Amino acid sequence: MTTTHRFPEGTTARYRYTILDQDRRPISLVGAQLDYGMYRSDQPRTGPVTPLISKTIGSGIVIVDAPKGVMQIEYYPHETVDMAGIYDWELELREPNGDTWLAGSGKVVILPGRRLDA
Repeated sequence: MTTTHRFPEGTTARYRYTILDQDRRPISLVGAQLDYGMYRSDQPRTGPVTPLISKTIGSGIVIVDAPKGVMQIEYYPHETVDMAGIYDWELELREPNGDTWLAGSGKVVILPGRRLDA
């Protein structure tokens, strides 16, 4: 899956996906691990890179229906305050059998937002 997440800075945003295999069948997330990272677009695409935002199951990734491969990425207001810009994101799936996949990637477009807390 490749997609763009677009939302105003300092707001809540949720993106739900079904993770599919190459035959377009859902991959069970029972016992799987998911790791999400959001990166500056100018960061290298290889080697060790520290994400600006990291998420795992229970911390920004919600498993909605594990047997059917349905999960959700959640952005919280405190994570994106004063971060208007365009970023890259990647989602890695590690299955219980040890197989590791790039399950999703794309852009995060954080739009400038008015601050009511100022």
